[in-house]
Amino acid sequence: MTAWIFGLEMAKEGWYSAIMAPLFVVSAMDSGLALLLLSLLGLDKAGVFRVEKKLMSNLAGLLATCIAIDGFLVGCEVLTMAYPGAAGAETPAIMATGVTASFFWFEILVGVVIPFAILVFAKNRARMGLVAFASVCVVLGAFCKRVWLPLTSFFEFNVAGGPGVISGSTEAIRSTGTAAWSLHGLYAPQPVEIVIVVGVIALGALAFVVLSQKLLKGSQAQVDAARTAKASSQAAAKAA
Repeated sequence: MTAWIFGLEMAKEGWYSAIMAPLFVVSAMDSGLALLLLSLLGLDKAGVFRVEKKLMSNLAGLLATCIAIDGFLVGCEVLTMAYPGAAGAETPAIMATGVTASFFWFEILVGVVIPFAILVFAKNRARMGLVAFASVCVVLGAFCKRVWLPLTSFFEFNVAGGPGVISGSTEAIRSTGTAAWSLHGLYAPQPVEIVIVVGVIALGALAFVVLSQKLLKGSQAQVDAARTAKASSQAAAKAA
């Protein structure tokens, strides 16, 4: 739903794109898989929940595929906006060299190139340390994408020359009988917006902790019951 809100916003050059919905979906997939891998690795290291190494390697391979698709879609979006040099080319310029450039290039290099270069090789996917490092890179890159994707378009006016603040001298307005209209202003996140973002992240973390504890207790009980049954059957077979 959020992707369509962005994609149908025709007043914003950086958002108004048919590729926005699939870009959001694949970005959610790779960041979600990265968080899942980090959670499973942490639980396995703490001895709370055991995970097979083969399963982790398979999930890492799926993560590499999602990263490649994500990078491809971002490349398509940037190339389509920048290469023709038509209206809206200012947005990718801000994205690449402007105020949000650091977030954009961090997401491309750390969130796409580095983790893909690691996980594309099967031998690296078998090393859990590298898998964890690549997953952290993906999560950080996804965060940076959540910064440059919405904020870059805020630095460009909705409609150039649209109704806004009156510009020009009083004499010019009196002589022509009309006022020259232009848009002025600069966007920056407000304290309320920052608090909302922090609150949503905290609520999501709390929900994850509560649900994971409940699910892990049930799954661990099933694992213990299966181990007990297996041990009993083995003991009975030896006694026979």
